[in-house]
Amino acid sequence: MYADRMSNKKYSVNNTRGGARKSWPMRNNKHTWKRGGMDSDGDTEMSDGNGANSRYRRGGPRFNPGYARNKNRHHRSGWFKVIVHHADKFLKEDLFTMLDKSTNEHLDPQSVDVERNKLIFFLKNPRTKEIIEKQNGKMTIKDHVISMFAVPSAGPGSRMNKEELKAKICAALAKRYQNGCLSLKSFDLDEDLRQLPCRVKIFEIGEVLGALVKEKCADLLVELDLSENKLNSTKVLAPIIKECKVLKKLNLDGNSINQINQLHSLKLSAPQLTHLSLINNPIKNVMETVSYVNEIRKFFPKLISLVCVFQV
Repeated sequence: MYADRMSNKKYSVNNTRGGARKSWPMRNNKHTWKRGGMDSDGDTEMSDGNGANSRYRRGGPRFNPGYARNKNRHHRSGWFKVIVHHADKFLKEDLFTMLDKSTNEHLDPQSVDVERNKLIFFLKNPRTKEIIEKQNGKMTIKDHVISMFAVPSAGPGSRMNKEELKAKICAALAKRYQNGCLSLKSFDLDEDLRQLPCRVKIFEIGEVLGALVKEKCADLLVELDLSENKLNSTKVLAPIIKECKVLKKLNLDGNSINQINQLHSLKLSAPQLTHLSLINNPIKNVMETVSYVNEIRKFFPKLISLVCVFQV
C-alpha cells in the first residue's frame, strides 16, 4: 500500500510487529533502514530484518582499516603538538608555569617557537590532550584568556627550521619561474615539497614566499598563477603581491573565494592589475552578473580583462 510512496524515494517502509510503518527522510546510515523492493504481485516486499536476504538490514559505512592506520599514525610516537593563540599577549614562561601547577608535574615542552603570533611547542606525555582540553579557555594571564589545542604529531624532529624551509621553497620557485611568469598552481602538491616533514600551504607560508619573491624576481614578475590552492581569501596573498610592483596578470582559478570583500586586500596591494581570472570560484553565485563585474572594476580601475565563469 506504500508502493506509490516508495517510488518517490522520500519514504522507506519498515516492518515492525503490528504492521508496517513509514519513516523519512530515508538515508543509508546506521540510524535508518535501507529501502526494500517489490514482490511478485507488485506490493512492497516485507521482511523481518534478520535473515541473510533481508532488504531491511542496517546500513552504514564500512570500516576501513587503512584509514584508521593513517589517522592514528602519529599516536605511536607519543608526541603532541600544542598550539596557543595570540602569543604576543602573554609570556611563554608564565604559561608553562601555570600548566605545571595545574598538573602537578613538569611537562618539559620541546622545540618552543612562535609562528604567525602562535606559540608552538611539543609535549611527550600521554595526558597532553586531556590536559590541554581541560585548561583551554580556563587559564588567564594578564587578563587574557588562553586559547590552545593539541594534535598528535611525529615529534619535534618533524619540524624544519626556517632557513631550511626557505631553501626548499626557493628551489621549488626556481623551477616554476619563466620569463616574468611565476606559476604556483597547486603549490602544496609540488613533488619536491611533498617530501618535507611539514605542510607547505600557500596560506601558511605567505610571508616566506613574499620575502623570496622580493629577493629574486619582484621587479620582473608580470604574471602570477595562484590557481587551485584552496584559498578562501586573498588576504594571505598580500605579503606576496605587494612586492610585485609590475604585476599585471593574476590567476585565481579553482579556489574558494565566495565574497566580493575577500578581494579587498588585492585592491590595496595590486591596484595596477589589468588581467584577473576567477574561473571556478563560488563568488559569482552570490551576485548578479552586472553588479559582480562593476564591483570588481571598482577595485581595479585599470582592468581590461576579467574572466569569471563559474563551472559547476
